[in-house]
Amino acid sequence: MKSKHIQVDCYGPDEFDVIPWPDTEQADFARRYFKPFYDRGTKSLISNVDTDVHIAIVEGIVIPYTVGSRGDNNSYVCAPQSHYVDYGCEELRHFKGSFLYYLALIIVPILRLFCNFCQFNKVVMVNNWLLSTNLYPDISQEQIKALADSLKSRYPKYAIVFRSIDLGLREHLYRVLEEHGSRMVFSRRVHIVHRDNQKVWKRSVIKRDNRLFKKSPYVLVSGEDLKEDDFERLADLYKQLYIGKYSHLNPQFTAEFMRHKWKENLWEFSGYRIDDTFDAVVGTIHINGVGTAPVIGYEFDRPRKSGLYRLAYLEMLRSTQRRDETMHCSAGVAHYKQLRSAESYLEYNAVFDSHLPPQRKLPWWVFQQLSDKVIVPKMIEKNL
Repeated sequence: MKSKHIQVDCYGPDEFDVIPWPDTEQADFARRYFKPFYDRGTKSLISNVDTDVHIAIVEGIVIPYTVGSRGDNNSYVCAPQSHYVDYGCEELRHFKGSFLYYLALIIVPILRLFCNFCQFNKVVMVNNWLLSTNLYPDISQEQIKALADSLKSRYPKYAIVFRSIDLGLREHLYRVLEEHGSRMVFSRRVHIVHRDNQKVWKRSVIKRDNRLFKKSPYVLVSGEDLKEDDFERLADLYKQLYIGKYSHLNPQFTAEFMRHKWKENLWEFSGYRIDDTFDAVVGTIHINGVGTAPVIGYEFDRPRKSGLYRLAYLEMLRSTQRRDETMHCSAGVAHYKQLRSAESYLEYNAVFDSHLPPQRKLPWWVFQQLSDKVIVPKMIEKNL
């Protein structure tokens, strides 16, 4: 029996106004999410992301993807070199003093030259919402294979990379993409609180967080009570944590970007305020029964006993409790999240590069080998 032909239509940065958007909630969500990027460009909304956003429509399902990365120091959300070389270099602080640390100090400058020579950033990044964690719509195995084939044909000089393929929620996509010819290259270790986990709110550490919330002088302000002017402060709180403490390679969301997501009800925002000042923020996105928090932040100058990160994280979990959903807690602070019922999984980039010349495939092979043989075992050993 002949397999059904699956139609895949793709639209570039100059075609947003002519896209025949399907009459579905998922398509309307994507249209409102990406319209400002088409109107003003990515860099005006996320200051370290300079790329082109495209839209693919696969039998009524909208899948965003980005093509290329302009300039230096772009976030890893559009530049794999930032992910595998520059961000990886920053993560070496966890291994300071070890043989691996000193070896990496020698290798990293060589890797940068190597990646530039091999045009490592010449990629199409699929299902790219320009976030560290990209949630997937309800897409079938046949549809995702058709999308991969269409993009390989349309962009023969680019590696085709499906982002955020984790083994906790997307193992079926991992299997089908691998069987379809992709190279599975480790990305991160992520932490997930599953919807059917009945123990979450019974954990003693969560109960302590709830007691902190009840005793705290901070007032939780939900999204409907926020004002447009609040987002300058909320964006600053996010940057204190994700940019100041962690890495300048995390996406640098502007206040305008966050304000747009709030005004269009694309993200669910909450803030903790004392007197007239916000000192913590959380912003969550919810797609296909899964939530994640692209935005968490807090004021670093407040006393540790204020527990601002604990309060923000608690509200993140509540956002999915209210919706009866799974919470994808992204990467980082593994032990903290595991204490609060998160289960840890490996996440991969599914890379189609067989159509490229050997020089272009080589960096993906190198990082696959480094990850599988060195990085993943070390991350699991140190519970990172």
